[in-house]
Amino acid sequence: MGNLTIHSESLKQLKLIKLHELQNLTVIAPALVELYVICCFALSHNQPVANISTPKLVSLMWEDHYDPRFIQLGAMENLEWIRTLPFLVHGLGDFAREMNSSCLRLLRRFELIRGLRLILVYVPDITNKQYLMEDITRLPDLAHLALHIDPQGHSFGASVFHLLRMCTGVRNLVLTFVGSTRHPEAQTPCPSGCVCDQPPNWKTEELALNGLREVEICGLRGTEHEAALVKRLFEWATVLEKMTVTFDCLLTEITAKKFLRVLRSFSRPGIRMEGRLKLVFP
Repeated sequence: MGNLTIHSESLKQLKLIKLHELQNLTVIAPALVELYVICCFALSHNQPVANISTPKLVSLMWEDHYDPRFIQLGAMENLEWIRTLPFLVHGLGDFAREMNSSCLRLLRRFELIRGLRLILVYVPDITNKQYLMEDITRLPDLAHLALHIDPQGHSFGASVFHLLRMCTGVRNLVLTFVGSTRHPEAQTPCPSGCVCDQPPNWKTEELALNGLREVEICGLRGTEHEAALVKRLFEWATVLEKMTVTFDCLLTEITAKKFLRVLRSFSRPGIRMEGRLKLVFP
């Protein structure tokens, strides 16, 4: 399907997934509220062109190539949630930056949005790789931030800190750990001195998240990296009211309870902390 044109007054939801030959897309749908475009343009050998007019759109999942010179999204004044292509945290040179370019361009497209879902991807071996998070220089003004993190055993505190200091008004934070299905207790941590803990300013620099009231963390595996970030979140979130943690379903109940006690030792009076031990790993 090289060309797809949709004109509809009634269409509410549209999902375009893996239409690899798509070159020209036109969508005029004044009632559309959800739009998913996933892996339709990213593998194209030619520059795709899209013109999209969806003024009532609420949720946009654009996990695909994005260049505003050729892909026109139009006015989206009702948009509340966006989700982008995954962002590679470490990589080599221009190739890695090109992989991240669509994500960065889409983030720059919006000044104000209710919520952002962003996937952070680590590679197993980051030796001699460049730290790319600093290419993200701004985020939209948001109230809700949902981060999906595939840490590959590495520290992710620096990356989360980098994002949070650009959206200090965030009110709700969701961290979901994804990736390996191996038994969490058998996973090999990254070697001592690994550069994943750089830059180290996230461990000492103050950050005032004066609006953050609720944090949810899913897929915990009981690692030192997780504990270090949770400890800092309690320090940054001065008005935090509730933290809910859900453990990886393969973690033993004994280990989960022990780790929950560690997390509660960081908490302050007045914060409600809930641990879910047996829910299915997201």
